[in-house]
Amino acid sequence: MMVLAPALIALALQSAGVARALEAVETGDHARAAALLDEADGADPAFFERNNLAYLRGRIAEMQGDWDRAGAEFERIDPGGVLGAMAAFHAARAAIEMGRDETAIEWLDRLPSGFPARLRMALADGASDGVALRVYDGIDAREAEAGRALLRNDTPALWRLLEGRQNDEPALEAAVHLHVRAPTLSAEQRMLLARTLHGHRVFERAAALYRSLLEDAEYGEEAHFELARTYFQRTRYDDAIEAYRQTARRFPGTDRALEAEIQIASSHWRQPDLEAAEAAYLALIRNTDNPAGDPDDYQEFVRDLVDVYRSLGRTADALEWIERALARQPRAATRAVLTFTRGKIHYHAGRFDDALADFRELGNLPLRAVPNGTDRDEARFLEALALEGLGRVEDARAIWTDLAGNPFSYYGLHALDRLDDATRDGKTLQEAVWEAVAAGSVDRCRRASHAATRAAADGRNRGRARGFRMDVGESEGALVEELLFLGQWEEAYFWAGIDGRTRSDAELADLAFAAGDFRRAMLYADRIRPPDDALFVHDGQYDAAARALMDVLYPAAYADALCLEAASAGVDPLWLRSIMYQESRYDPSARSVAAARGLMQFIPETAAAVAERAGMGPMTPARMYTPEVSIRLGARYWAELMAEFGRPDMALAAYNGGPHNVRRWAAKSPAADPILFLSDIGFVQTKDYVSRVFGLYATYLHLQ
Repeated sequence: MMVLAPALIALALQSAGVARALEAVETGDHARAAALLDEADGADPAFFERNNLAYLRGRIAEMQGDWDRAGAEFERIDPGGVLGAMAAFHAARAAIEMGRDETAIEWLDRLPSGFPARLRMALADGASDGVALRVYDGIDAREAEAGRALLRNDTPALWRLLEGRQNDEPALEAAVHLHVRAPTLSAEQRMLLARTLHGHRVFERAAALYRSLLEDAEYGEEAHFELARTYFQRTRYDDAIEAYRQTARRFPGTDRALEAEIQIASSHWRQPDLEAAEAAYLALIRNTDNPAGDPDDYQEFVRDLVDVYRSLGRTADALEWIERALARQPRAATRAVLTFTRGKIHYHAGRFDDALADFRELGNLPLRAVPNGTDRDEARFLEALALEGLGRVEDARAIWTDLAGNPFSYYGLHALDRLDDATRDGKTLQEAVWEAVAAGSVDRCRRASHAATRAAADGRNRGRARGFRMDVGESEGALVEELLFLGQWEEAYFWAGIDGRTRSDAELADLAFAAGDFRRAMLYADRIRPPDDALFVHDGQYDAAARALMDVLYPAAYADALCLEAASAGVDPLWLRSIMYQESRYDPSARSVAAARGLMQFIPETAAAVAERAGMGPMTPARMYTPEVSIRLGARYWAELMAEFGRPDMALAAYNGGPHNVRRWAAKSPAADPILFLSDIGFVQTKDYVSRVFGLYATYLHLQ
């Protein structure tokens, strides 16, 4: 029998204690982790130092808000070792939190010249002005330039920021700061401010600047038009019409004058004043119905007029104008839109033979993603509806059966709803998915596999780390491996992205997932996913590897906040999850070109309105990026939309395209089969959005 030396037994016990501390960190039990590490430090300080465990102890102290202890622990790390720079970074943060500016600056000065700007910039948050300036010095980034300029009240630097770019957060900060000087600014400066604030949807301030420029010789035309646009974007259509009319009167013959006339017609349609919209579109058609007119403009105005007539219930007029437009031999894409619209009118009127002919004609035309257009699946679905109307049920069922083969598509789900199960043995995946979609449930929330997937990813990450260093002479490993050993997933993931070493997509997916960067984890996992027909298992019985991949491709992230807010708002959490996936891919820092921010992608005015109704207080851009705030806004807004529209397809269209547009699209065929609502959505992006979110909802149901 082999007898272990006491020293080896002690090392084994030390290793076991530290392993338990790492497990406690992963479960959030910081007090237990701290106690176990303190015990290990007291028992064998050399082992503790050799394994850089002071770094882990410092990180735990940070989480506990014990900044004095944190600073002391980071000071123990060898400044020349692999963790030296990161320890200096954290020591600087601890000094900043304790208000020890001189100490903070000393630690900042120890950071190597190549230390990542993104990490260094994070130290400015909460720092005194002097420390923040020291942080920003030497960083060539717009955020740092804005920070320096604001702290020094450097007006020329703020203007340089705006001249370089207007659509990012530093530009917004600069514009808000400079706006207080508006009365003393030149016309050129006021217009630059107006454009910036308008792009960030700070409408009131932008509108005030545009008003100050209405009589300016150089900027008056743009100011008139853009002022009208601020009203239109705020759905103040009466004000928009008047402002657009002023633009057309003041600047006749210009491109903006023509666009103003188009927007007047569009505003009437949205009011809705359909008779005024009819008159406006007829005037636009007359102005283009001549040899000098643009045939594409003519076709666009006719398509809008047809929709106005449909909303008025004047389908005979709609059909007459469709025939006029088709007689002019339009482009193939326009012909497809007109044919599709004519087919829907025939279907609603019960003229199923004519509808069938139109829907089948679409099979011979190029179908493109254009406003009021269609695609193959939608055209085939409507063809089946016409066949059903003619009593040709088996022909209709053949099409629906084919479409139902994809249970994770909008028309696949709805095709299944049209079928019965008389010829089926047992319940198929498609049927199970559709039953869940139809039923809905606020209980459908946490997916246990998310925790299991996180634990599995953590385990694989630990497997890539080094083991305990038992001998005094053992050298340190690479930074990423050292951080993995200490369970610092976020920092390991950050450095893995910049250390120049080649890693597999599977390894990067695990790191990103453990670090909470779900968007990047999904991207890495997508590179190794098989085709959908091999990826999805219809009975839902996935092996461990396949299930792990599915749970990274379709994460159940932010479950605690999502479940809490869904229950509070009384909505199905899987709709919120599906929206979050589509809106931001789980990236809380996401920002769109339309100034939508955060996980649930709220534009400022919608966020402010929902927050006010929900009693959430003022809504700033910074708050919109906070995951819990964004999810609460999303849950409250989704509850409002479902209460108004009663159906997820219409609520989704409202979430993306606005409630006023949903009312306008629904008015085209108020007595129609609800399934046809999607076909009447006028925005390409919104139509695609509704289809995609339905597919995501079906996928998440399948993975429950």
